[in-house]
Order: sequence, then C-alpha cells, then structure tokens
Amino acid sequence: MKRRALFPLAFVLSLGGCAVPATMDRMPVAVRQVPPAYPFEAQRVGAVDFVQIEFVVDRDGNVVNPRVVRSSDRRLEPAALAAIVKWKYRPGQHNGEPVNCKVIQQIDFSVDWQPPANLGGRPRFAP
Repeated sequence: MKRRALFPLAFVLSLGGCAVPATMDRMPVAVRQVPPAYPFEAQRVGAVDFVQIEFVVDRDGNVVNPRVVRSSDRRLEPAALAAIVKWKYRPGQHNGEPVNCKVIQQIDFSVDWQPPANLGGRPRFAP
C-alpha cells in the first residue's frame, strides 16, 4: 500500500538535503502552545483576525526564525510572533533521527481564543 503524503507542502531542512513528508517517520507535533496577547483595540471591536507565521522547528523542538507570511491586521503580528516562539514541538524524524522542519502555523485572534485545530499533530508545512 502506497503511503499518501498528508502534508504536500512540507519539506525538511536537514544537513545537506531535504526530505518530503512521505519519507518522514514522524512530522513535528506541537506539545505546548501559548496563546497570543490579544491587543485591546482589536478585542474591543470584537475583531476576528489571523496571522500566518513561517518558522523552523529545530531538532530540539524549538521554534526558530519565525516570520510573518500573511496577516489580516499588522497590529497583531508582534503578539503572534511573541507567542509562537514560546511554543514547543516534538520534532519531526527522518530515518529515525530528529530533523529541522519548516512549518507555517496560523494563529487566529478572537475574544475566545482556542488552540488551532491542527495542533493534534497536523500543522501545515512550508514549501
């Protein structure tokens, strides 16, 4: 039976090469999430907005080199970046070894913040 890639937009940053999700033993899984601080102005008007952040989950499960790739409100970007660097992941594995993996995670802002639904081990991976 051929394994289908669940994350067609992923790639792994490993030493001297990259692997695709179908060849990975395990994709990164978020194990600790910190909610973003919701700026008062946006909270007051009840805005529901988002920030998409690209970053690398390193071999130790840390978030490194985060950058905003898209957002609905630039005022939310600093709060999203401050929160994402506090997240912790179980790193992805390739051939039984932990590897660095580039990920895109969307942070949604609303009055009743909930962890993103994809935290059950299904983040979107960057091309």
